[in-house]
Parts: sequence; structure tokens; C-alpha cells
Amino acid sequence: MRIVKILLTIILLSGLIFIFEFSINSKSQIKPIDAPIIEHKAAENMEVPDFTLYNDANQPIKLSDLKGTVIFLNFWATWCGPCVEEAPSIEALYKKKSTSTDFKIITVVYNDDPAVVNAFMQKNSYTFPVFGDKNSDAAKIFGVTGVPETYIIDKKGILRKKFIGPVNWTDEQTLKLIDDIINGNP
Repeated sequence: MRIVKILLTIILLSGLIFIFEFSINSKSQIKPIDAPIIEHKAAENMEVPDFTLYNDANQPIKLSDLKGTVIFLNFWATWCGPCVEEAPSIEALYKKKSTSTDFKIITVVYNDDPAVVNAFMQKNSYTFPVFGDKNSDAAKIFGVTGVPETYIIDKKGILRKKFIGPVNWTDEQTLKLIDDIINGNP
């Protein structure tokens, strides 16, 4: 009986020493990740980090190049039913505001084939600008996980409004909201 108690004590102490040693060694083994981390996600009333998009001719456009302009930034895809439903009102908004120097529409294709997007645009006679997001940098900044998502960024680069899901962009109240942001009244 006495031998059993001694053996159990030795086993218990060995286990505690093992756990203690493992916890000390595992903490010292933690190393920082070398991969770049996007520290700032876009949030309403906060400045949006800079990013670069590319048009169909692979020409870059940076958010920082557009300061002084209100940006309508819409993430969409041809395979997304609500995006297809929303597209006519984006086209109407684009036609209504395309001559404005204070407002720019930028739509960003999200996980879609460029050839399919071009065919979709031609089939529907859409003329609003479409950009690609190489490496999904912009989508990561905004935390896009689904589409459609739209962001209105003011002239100073501050995110003023975020919309998840389809919106009627020709609705009077929506147009007033956009005009208020253009006029500096968020």
C-alpha cells in the first residue's frame, strides 16, 4: 500500500513538472507572423486606408488620387442575384451624376470572371465604371464577405455610409443623402 502511494506521488509530480515545463517552453516558442497585416478596417466616420483598383485596361486608380471627390464604392458580382437586381439603379445614378466633378462611381468586381463581367455589361448596355481588386486588398479593408456592399466616402477620404444589400440608388431619400455628403453635410 505504501509503495502504491509513493508511485502515485511520483507520477503526479512528474505530470505537474511536465505540464509546467511544456507551458514555459510553448510561451517562449511564440514568434510574430511575418505576413503583412491590414491594421485598419474601414469604419463609418473614420478615414479609409489607401488601396489600388484596376480598370479593364489594367490601369491603376488609387483612393488617395481621388481626394476632393465623393466616392460611391460598390462591390458586386454577376453571380449575385441582388447585385443584378441593383445594377439598373447604379446605372441610373451613374447617368445622373456622371458629369459631376464632385462625385465618382466605382464598382468593384468581387470573385467574378472578367470575361463574364464584360459580357454582362454589354448585354445590359451598362456604362458605369467597373474595376478589379487584385489580391482583394480593397475587399479586405472593408471586410467584404458578401455582395452587394456599397460605401460612400466623402471628399476627405472619410467613410460616411455603409450599405449591405441592394439599394434603390434613384430613390429620393438616397439621392438626398448622396447630395448631402457631396455638399459636406454627412
